[in-house]
Amino acid sequence: MLFDERKYPYHLMLQKFFCSGGHDALFETFNWALSMGGKVPVSEGLEHSELPDGTGEFLDAWLMLVEKMVNPSTVLDSPHALPAKTPAATPSTTPATPQFSALRFLIVTQKAAFSCIRSLWNRRPLKVYGGRMAESMLAILCHILRGEPTIRERLAKEREGGARPEEEAPAPGAAGAPSAPPGPAGTGGATGATTAAGAPPAAGTAEEGTASTPRREPQVNQQQLTQLMDMGFSREHAMEALLNTSTMEQATEYLLTHPPPMLSGVARDLTMSEEDQMMRAIAMSLGQEVSMEQRSDSPEEAARRREEEERRARERAEEEEARCLERFLEAEPLDSAELHAFTDTMLPGCFHLLDELPDTVYRVCDLLMTAIKRSGPEYRDLILRQVVNQVWEAADVLIKAAVPLTTSDTKTVSEWTSQMVTLPQASNLATRILLLTLLFEELKLSCARIVESSEILNVLIKLLEVVQPTLQAAKEQKDVQTPKWMTPVLLLIDFYNNG
Repeated sequence: MLFDERKYPYHLMLQKFFCSGGHDALFETFNWALSMGGKVPVSEGLEHSELPDGTGEFLDAWLMLVEKMVNPSTVLDSPHALPAKTPAATPSTTPATPQFSALRFLIVTQKAAFSCIRSLWNRRPLKVYGGRMAESMLAILCHILRGEPTIRERLAKEREGGARPEEEAPAPGAAGAPSAPPGPAGTGGATGATTAAGAPPAAGTAEEGTASTPRREPQVNQQQLTQLMDMGFSREHAMEALLNTSTMEQATEYLLTHPPPMLSGVARDLTMSEEDQMMRAIAMSLGQEVSMEQRSDSPEEAARRREEEERRARERAEEEEARCLERFLEAEPLDSAELHAFTDTMLPGCFHLLDELPDTVYRVCDLLMTAIKRSGPEYRDLILRQVVNQVWEAADVLIKAAVPLTTSDTKTVSEWTSQMVTLPQASNLATRILLLTLLFEELKLSCARIVESSEILNVLIKLLEVVQPTLQAAKEQKDVQTPKWMTPVLLLIDFYNNG
């Protein structure tokens, strides 16, 4: 309901979701589920031995939903944005109604999501749902890091443009105020501009604005006004929509999402049936007082009373919604220092994911590249050196394990040959070499410089040399298993030579 098939959100639905308390409930439910109903700290829940069944399924679905909500490109550039109200449509004496801001929604959601991801980061993944949860977590972190400059840029534009409407608003308000006659009572939530629009024209020529006519309706596109009235909307409601929007599509959406202004007492009398009006006139001529109870017996009055109650309920809901929207109008984005602190220490969590879930290597590479683009050359070189060091350590263990057997060794030939596949360092080397290869594709010159200065290629070539006897022995034993790290090693050497 919140998103279309292309993952673009409906801003109206996001507004209702936020103002109905759904946004707060979403993140409160996460904390409740991970803390096992408040029994354990949130940071310990994922690895707790008594984590209830079903929590993994919930967290998986929760992360997939939040991943859509923190994507800056889809949230900010959604084709389903709400029409913006023009300042000229609201008198300067009327306080501006807060409008839904996709930017503020993104800021609030990213801050809450980042806090939740910190509780899951560098923890042992769940057995069934761990893989998909890790993919969603890495995607969320990428969205947050990529969105930081976009949010900062849009906030700057918003603050620059914030002063202009305030400076320009009094001019149209001042010009429009004298031309608007005192409107009839009971216009409900309609704005001052709407009241002026709803005043009946003197002789059907108000739109021509002659000098002899002291009051004029605001100028709108008459063809669009006629089209909207043909759809069944009232003249004043259609005119309000056109004043508040810039296109026909936006005006139609405005009409569907904003209640029509209530009729005045005189207009209500005009809508009474001839029989009702005659009965009322007779009663008044006889000096009888027509009470509200007597008039409420008619179906028309009952319908009008229901409309009035519905209008008041809508007004209350709009007031609550306005208060809710004011909550995040001043929301500030994640602190850059907080993001720096995370990216500076996130590599152990990335390696932990690679050890537990090797298939996440591509998403881990995306996250590292996003962090590198954000933090600059020094951070890039730091990350590359740490990855190279991890490769070195794993390769060194395998080189020592490949030393030929002696008479004093207790290992069998089969155990000796299988070490190149079964040792934890064999799996670690495979994922780290693949990660280094992926980074090499993105950062050829920088990676080549780090690889050359570290002399890691000499270590890898030595590993290829010492592994030959173990592979030959395995072939004789008819138990050949090609180590998973061999292909990435050869690929890295090839990249370096061709670079």
